[in-house]
Amino acid sequence: MQQKYKDGLNYMRVPALPGVGLVHAESVSRGVSRHAHDSLCFGAVLAGSRDFLSGDEHTTVRTGQVMAINPQEVHACGMEGPCSYVMFSVEPDALARALRSMDLPDHPLPRIRDMVINDPKLYGMIARLAEITLRHGDPLESQTLYLDILSRLLDEHADIPPAPMSDEPEAVTRARAFLNANFAQPISLDELARQAGLSPFHLSRMFTARVGLPPHEYQVSRRVRRAKKMLADGEPAAQVAAECGFADQSHLSRAFKRIMGMTPGQYAQAHLSR
Repeated sequence: MQQKYKDGLNYMRVPALPGVGLVHAESVSRGVSRHAHDSLCFGAVLAGSRDFLSGDEHTTVRTGQVMAINPQEVHACGMEGPCSYVMFSVEPDALARALRSMDLPDHPLPRIRDMVINDPKLYGMIARLAEITLRHGDPLESQTLYLDILSRLLDEHADIPPAPMSDEPEAVTRARAFLNANFAQPISLDELARQAGLSPFHLSRMFTARVGLPPHEYQVSRRVRRAKKMLADGEPAAQVAAECGFADQSHLSRAFKRIMGMTPGQYAQAHLSR
């Protein structure tokens, strides 16, 4: 089901592709603040340009170019003027299924090398998949094209990294684990620092440098991630807000829209016909 918003941002699940969503933006000019996705995201700029900030690196995706964001890659998005684009998101389980079907490992995940990709053929394939999705076209064509896109994206523009050997400081690992386990609870920086075994000042600096988000923003991102799952499962927004640690529905709505670019109600509505 496609959910249309007044600001030109449309979101829908892709019926033929379980675990895949599509954002279709028409002449939008607002961005979203720093966040990260569990999903692999890839898309195409149809008109205008879209700016990304990842770490200290600023990149601009222009008309005719492909954009790709790896899972867990912290980034912010903005536009200098009106921009039209399509962006697909592939949830972890869906990506793992696709990788296995292509005889590729799903751990560690392949990593897309560049956020901006100049590949006219890939651009055309993504634009075509969006067109088919928006007009509810042939599911066989959608599924075939989707796998062809992933194959080209991974064969031509990704690396399969070696098995991970974490060099994350133990203090950051402990702090991240504590936030993951207690994301819905109010946590002070002093308490988090005690868990990590560092001073609040040093933990804040080290965590931000390693994770890409300050501890509070990381906690909010975890809350929104959980809220997405609950909303997709049909849970009422008031219950979602309470269970995810938000003060009320307004607090949930502000945080959700800042990270996702849409309200909780809009996100939930798009999942009704799954």
